[in-house]
Amino acid sequence: MIAIDDQPFSIVEDLGFRRLIEFIEPCFTLPSWRHFTDVSLPALYNEVAAHIRMLLGKNVTDISFTTDIWSSDRRYGAEFELPASFSTYQWSLIENAATLLAPFEEPTREISSHTATASDVIPSVEALKRLLNKSLSTDSSVKTTKVALLEAVNQRFKGIYAEPLYFLATILDPRYKDRFFDQATKQRATEMLLRQLNKMTEPGNNTENERNETEPPLKKTCTESEVGATSLLHMYGEILEENMAKEQQTNQTSPAGQQMNAYLSEPPISRSESPLQFWKSNMSRFPALAQAARKYLSAPCARVDSERLLSAASNVIDEKRNRLMCEKAEMLLFIKKNIPLLLS
Repeated sequence: MIAIDDQPFSIVEDLGFRRLIEFIEPCFTLPSWRHFTDVSLPALYNEVAAHIRMLLGKNVTDISFTTDIWSSDRRYGAEFELPASFSTYQWSLIENAATLLAPFEEPTREISSHTATASDVIPSVEALKRLLNKSLSTDSSVKTTKVALLEAVNQRFKGIYAEPLYFLATILDPRYKDRFFDQATKQRATEMLLRQLNKMTEPGNNTENERNETEPPLKKTCTESEVGATSLLHMYGEILEENMAKEQQTNQTSPAGQQMNAYLSEPPISRSESPLQFWKSNMSRFPALAQAARKYLSAPCARVDSERLLSAASNVIDEKRNRLMCEKAEMLLFIKKNIPLLLS
């Protein structure tokens, strides 16, 4: 409770807490706070740490992590003279702007999840670009903003098409496979995956440097102008449906190549399903691909988790625990983050 709920050690000496324990179990003698800091906390820390080491020792060949540094930016305040009420045109403008920005919220929430991986990057960007390329009735008065947003997305994410991590993670995700690539990108991605599979299956060669595979980025353009739904989820389905009819098989004689062809020939699973659970269930069918998936689908697509950890640290050290030693604070933070793995 102290670690999970960010409670101070002194809670065990609070009158209300002691009366609660006495009511629940009158014969129980509650130890002092010193016992919890010097005995209980290190014991629980060692138990959780041993469980984490056990999980990492189960044939784990690669580990992905994200990190961040704390930074402080200046806060600017400004006073704006807002009208007492908005005109009909102003309300319409606000509604259209909200409709335009709504699709940006969807991928933001998704990639902020602790289950999001690098495989979510390319599909999210492609779906967002397709939606911004569509002409909708709600574009009135926000067309310039929409064009600027599309240009910003193209500019900011142009580097993902030169990073092998995103290609390989996407094609190894059974929710996406190669359905979000154009033909040239699809060929490049499958060739890169096959090279990685052959390297990983070579005896005595379990690691490789993917960045040596980097090539110049391939530009992807979308010319779809048909009026469609404003849901980003609809864009995912639209792209998947279009590419279902464009499947082309390459002749592969190696076991890894045959696995890849069989895997890509099957329809993608639902986006609501877990890609990791898929590979756990299909490991015997696609052993080489499952091994690669364990490596590339472990990579996070954002640094949100590390930022959450920084926020959690501010809850560990507060006014009631301002004299907490660094070692104890680290133990509490480690337990709070990892104890769900022990309890699951």
